[in-house]
Amino acid sequence: MIEAAVFETFSLAAIFLMLIVAYAEIHFRLPGIPSKLFKREPEIIFDIPNRLNPGIPLPLYLFVKDAHQYPAFLLRIEVTVFSPDGRKRNWQFELLEKIESSFFSKTFHLDLQELEGAGELWLNASMEYAINGKPRRLQQDNYSGITHQPLRFFSAADPLPRQSGLYWGDAHVHTLYTSDQIEFGAPLKETASCAKSAGLSFLAITDHSYDLDDLPDDYTQNDPKLQKWENLQQEASQVSESSGVKILVGEEVSVGNSRGENVHCLLIGNKGFQPGNGDSGEQPLNNKPTMDLKTLFKRVSSEPEIVIAAAHPFEEPPASQRLLINRGYWLDD
Repeated sequence: MIEAAVFETFSLAAIFLMLIVAYAEIHFRLPGIPSKLFKREPEIIFDIPNRLNPGIPLPLYLFVKDAHQYPAFLLRIEVTVFSPDGRKRNWQFELLEKIESSFFSKTFHLDLQELEGAGELWLNASMEYAINGKPRRLQQDNYSGITHQPLRFFSAADPLPRQSGLYWGDAHVHTLYTSDQIEFGAPLKETASCAKSAGLSFLAITDHSYDLDDLPDDYTQNDPKLQKWENLQQEASQVSESSGVKILVGEEVSVGNSRGENVHCLLIGNKGFQPGNGDSGEQPLNNKPTMDLKTLFKRVSSEPEIVIAAAHPFEEPPASQRLLINRGYWLDD
């Protein structure tokens, strides 16, 4: 974490520039401002669950985002899974697919019988692809300026402990319904598949309130019809039924604490959408909370089955976020 004192010698404009050039959405740039991550390629990312239940293949997910702007031709994939004691297994997949959609995903199932129960394992996934006929190669992802270390996961010898009434799950999950200048998640179907592979029984989908009110195909524009929110309800019901993983729908709402700073509050099971845009960055000069916590509680008080919890309650934001988007932290008062 960078201390606030470091920024005292910088103007607000300089800090804003420092953030813009480091955004994870590699195609987002303000006019005339360079980005060290920008490239004329889609984002290409491999991912896996961080834990694998015994007796099932390891799902390896390939995600390609924004190929409608920058088409890519995917050629072949090489995958190696290896253990600390030197055991390894290799796979090769021929793709030969041209990708031109806004989001593409593909799942490869890796049989790890000889490595089952081995504890911590590492995975390298490399891919040959082409952009405008020019050959490219990546390992794990195609982001610039970051390391491409092997993906780590735990190959369990036993399933998670079970007893009557006990269910393992994740109460704070982002999906592709969170998609903006800074981050994006995986599709709901693959998210549920990943959870099932890890031995989880439920997921609470808590995408950002300031993403759920955007147009489905444009995160820079708000949608008064809340189509993304409606789409999430429908898709969650379908995926919950087909995947065997119970999908609970909610939000991570940006609200104001007692100091008038933006903090994140989890709602799980709310029927009505609750707005919160204070720290979204959608209006850089307007970072006041949309509403405070007391108002939010009143708005959902008529929903008896709702769960309300602090999101990342012990985390304090860096100085840049406090200055630019008025992001605060949870207080005792």
